[in-house]
Amino acid sequence: MQFKTLSILTAATAALSAPIEARDAQQYSLQASIGPGATGLKPLQLHGNNIVYGLTQGYSDFRAEDDGDIIKLFAAGYPGLSLDVAQDGELTFKSPPEPKEGFTFKGDGNVQDLEFNGSQEFYSCADKILGPLHPQVVYVKTGDKYECENPVKFTIAATKQ
Repeated sequence: MQFKTLSILTAATAALSAPIEARDAQQYSLQASIGPGATGLKPLQLHGNNIVYGLTQGYSDFRAEDDGDIIKLFAAGYPGLSLDVAQDGELTFKSPPEPKEGFTFKGDGNVQDLEFNGSQEFYSCADKILGPLHPQVVYVKTGDKYECENPVKFTIAATKQ
């Protein structure tokens, strides 16, 4: 019993002595919320230089971390990354990480919504060269048109880790 008490006190002391930044930064897994329920959630993935969903091989899962100034991405085999948006609205990433204004996590509880400049409207398009049998590239709607015909529209759910 004394050993348990000592272990709990040691763990509590370590948690309190950890840097504040490490405790404040929240990590999320991001999923495209395409349909109802858990079956409608498709994990976002890194594939080459794109953020996609729908692959069963050749991809990397990642976590997103909001530290207040920057949305950092963590994935095996990738150096430090940050979430970004290209001019055409494609969701991309940068290395080394750089601040990008406009991204926020909204909501209460363990599942929140990702927003970009107040919009929760994301969509995907089949790869322009490889066609519909390859990964769906993710975009945020930034203007009044879509980058493809018949886009798949969705929101992005951010689940706290």
